[in-house]
Amino acid sequence: MKDFLKKHKKSMLLILAGTLAIAGTYAGIGEEAQQQILKAIESLF
Repeated sequence: MKDFLKKHKKSMLLILAGTLAIAGTYAGIGEEAQQQILKAIESLF
């Protein structure tokens, strides 16, 4: 799994970012909260 994540890091981040943006819009999550979540996800890689 780690090898897969390393190879596809950019596309995974794009997919996660897109999913967060859509979910955030529906849930009413603020832009700042989305940025913090994205930073947390990026730090995992």
